[in-house]
Amino acid sequence: MSGPSPKHVISQYQAGIVNTPVLLAYWNLGLPTGIQLEGITNDLDYLKMNRDFTDKPGHYDLATGKAFLDKLHAAG
Repeated sequence: MSGPSPKHVISQYQAGIVNTPVLLAYWNLGLPTGIQLEGITNDLDYLKMNRDFTDKPGHYDLATGKAFLDKLHAAG
């Protein structure tokens, strides 16, 4: 990294090596109001052999997840 001034060198370092920070999703910042459940995160352990659109029986059964979501929808 080289440049005519320290500002240019720091700019090259930031953009080329460190990279710019990622802006989080709006709901992740806690800004929305009146929402009790803002998001559900999960691990890949719910996938069968880590394949998309599958579930791993005994770990995260679809029936249990559906019952949970139905309860949330019923509560508005």
